[in-house]
Amino acid sequence: MAEPLTTLTTAQLLALLEQSPDMLGRYSPEGRIDWVSKQSLEILGYLSSEIQGRNAYEFIHRDDSDHMRVQQRQLLEGHGVLDAVCRALHRDGSVRWVHTTGRAIRDPEAGEVQELLCSTRDITRLRDAERQAASAESLAASLLRHLPAAAFVITPDHRYQFVNPFWEVSVGRKNEEVSGLPFSAIWPEDVARRFVELGERVLTTGEAAEIDQEIELEAGRRRFRSVRFPLRDGTGAITATAGVSLDITAAHELEQRGKEQEKMEAIARLAGGVAHEFNNALTVLLGYAQVIQQPATPAETARRYAAAIEASAKQSAALVEELLAFAGRARVSPRLLDLSEEVRLREPLLRSLTGPRILLALELLPAPVLADPSQIEMILKSFAAYAVKAMPGGGRLTLRVFPSGRHSVLEARDSSPGLPPLTRAQLFEPFHQLRVGAEPVSLRLGTAYGTVLQMGGDIDVATPDEGGVVFTIRIPAPGVD
Repeated sequence: MAEPLTTLTTAQLLALLEQSPDMLGRYSPEGRIDWVSKQSLEILGYLSSEIQGRNAYEFIHRDDSDHMRVQQRQLLEGHGVLDAVCRALHRDGSVRWVHTTGRAIRDPEAGEVQELLCSTRDITRLRDAERQAASAESLAASLLRHLPAAAFVITPDHRYQFVNPFWEVSVGRKNEEVSGLPFSAIWPEDVARRFVELGERVLTTGEAAEIDQEIELEAGRRRFRSVRFPLRDGTGAITATAGVSLDITAAHELEQRGKEQEKMEAIARLAGGVAHEFNNALTVLLGYAQVIQQPATPAETARRYAAAIEASAKQSAALVEELLAFAGRARVSPRLLDLSEEVRLREPLLRSLTGPRILLALELLPAPVLADPSQIEMILKSFAAYAVKAMPGGGRLTLRVFPSGRHSVLEARDSSPGLPPLTRAQLFEPFHQLRVGAEPVSLRLGTAYGTVLQMGGDIDVATPDEGGVVFTIRIPAPGVD
């Protein structure tokens, strides 16, 4: 067993001096440098032999000299140890921050100070880091004070830890009043519950989350968008959550007015489309009916006009069915179907609708849906009709069916030139027209839109970078949780 280390050899002491980051030195009671270690070259820029015999105050910034002299005098008078921070002058003209600790060595009999032993360490980087941290902290504090939004810090058990001045003014309560209080002590039950749910989501996922919420304040009912995010310690553990709430009342009201205007415009377009379609049908009905009623009308002509009246009436009935489908009120009898099989059964119909100029490709995987077969057919016919109108010169239409999580997906991808943003916004209106070449054509995708909604699904449209248009329909898959 090794003997305990009780003394250091001269070689060990020299090795310690060599490896130490500190400049060790012996100084006279007046401050003369009698000896310093080689670290003087790093800290002051001088070899130890170059500064030996010089006064230590030559290397101390003049603004710190008086402070260091007071520290030296207290050390000589026997008041503890030297422990001071000052600025040192480097040979290259720069200023370094140093931390010096020292002790007075006294004559054992007379008690007079014989020399001072000091250790000096360069703390410039540490000092700069502290100043940067202090500056950042000051900046953060200033930001919170002047931030034109409510900011807050919440403990993991959903209590307020800090709120900024904007929050105080908005809510009418001071930081010291609410610190430590749970949400339920400040907000109504429904507001507090949503705040707790938001915090739990952030604590569970470790990611930011947001909600929009209306809150009754003294100034009236306001709408806020609140964003919460985790605060972590040095180990990465979440110690609290913080958040910012923006008053979006004015923006929300403006958005709602915009939506109402868009809705009214869409209704106006719908009414105009319906009026136009029915007007065409009624013109045919009334015109042929008047001709048939004439005594001189030949029987053959009357039969031909009666057939035209019947066709126009069927067209009107189909228009009614289309409007019912758009409104999600078509008469259906849903049952369990394989979406791929329904598409495969209608392949001949689709090829007859798209014609020889459009190449139809099918990529089908089993995918269950709860639907009426007529609903599937209506959607497929809508896509086929759109493909013909969007690609008058021909192209490719690919229909894919596949399961995806809780949904069965029907994807229709074409090779058309794509759609501008304004067209995408109006794409599913029943009578919206798109200019293809010189001719405006009615896309009639509203039927597919309403049918999908009636099935409990959703429909999306995208224009990929590689070109074309992709319609994606997601329908809930029965029996999949």
